This record gives sequence, structure tokens and C-alpha cells, in this order.
Amino acid sequence: MCWDSIFSQLSKSEIVLLTLLNRTLTHEIFHRVQLCPIDSVQKSKKKIEFEDIVSYAFPINNDTKFYEALSYIFLEGSSSFVGGMDSSELTI
Repeated sequence: MCWDSIFSQLSKSEIVLLTLLNRTLTHEIFHRVQLCPIDSVQKSKKKIEFEDIVSYAFPINNDTKFYEALSYIFLEGSSSFVGGMDSSELTI
């Protein structure tokens, strides 16, 4: 059975739901991939989390918060890009 025949049997809302599910799964899996390079080079056996990536002890607290905000924007933005979130509309 080819994909065209499967999708032709689905309603528009079912296709939208499957698209959103696919994007969400891709987005979340990419977050795990983002942690892989760090896990491979670290010396300790501690599991790396996103809080470890986005935090750095700058002398000025405002710099620390700014770095954290920029890091989260980068991590979330790249995951959204990989997940297919190129616009507010669904691309099917």
C-alpha cells in the first residue's frame, strides 16, 4: 500500500494531527541528539541535561540570565527548524 492511498483515506483534521505529532516527535528526539556531542566528550559519568548547557557562572547575574535566554532560544529554535516549524501554517 503506498502513502498516497493511505493519506487519501484520512480526513484533513487527521492529517493535521499526524503532522503535528510527527513534528513534535522529531523536535523532542532532536533535543536528545543535541546532548550527544557533550556526552561523548565529557570525562565524568554524570548525565548531561539542558540546564548544564545553558548555565554559566558569569560575574554579573544579568549576563548569566542573558546567556541562558540565548541558549534556550538557540536550542529550541534549532529543534523547531528540524521538526519542520518553518511557519505558523502546516505544510503537508
